[in-house]
Amino acid sequence: MLFEVADGGDSIAAEVVDRLSEKIGLLATVTLRRLGLVDEPRRWSSVVGVLTGAGRRLVPDIRRRCAKVSPEVDVRIVVARR
Repeated sequence: MLFEVADGGDSIAAEVVDRLSEKIGLLATVTLRRLGLVDEPRRWSSVVGVLTGAGRRLVPDIRRRCAKVSPEVDVRIVVARR
C-alpha cells in the first residue's frame, strides 16, 4: 500500500520510499564492496516480503545506487513462494 500511495503522488509516502531505497541501496553496495564483487557482473536479488509490489520507483532507485559502485550489477526483486 505504501508504494501505491507514493506512486499516487503522496509526498510523505514518497519520502519513506526514497529513504527505503537509500537504505537498501546502501546495504547492497556495502555488501558488494565487502565481498569484493564490484568489478564483476553480479545479480543481486532481494527476497524480502516488504519489497513485494515495490512500485515504479524503488527498484530503479536501488539499481541506480548500485550501478554507481558496480556498473555490472543486475538488481532484481524475487517474490518468495511458500
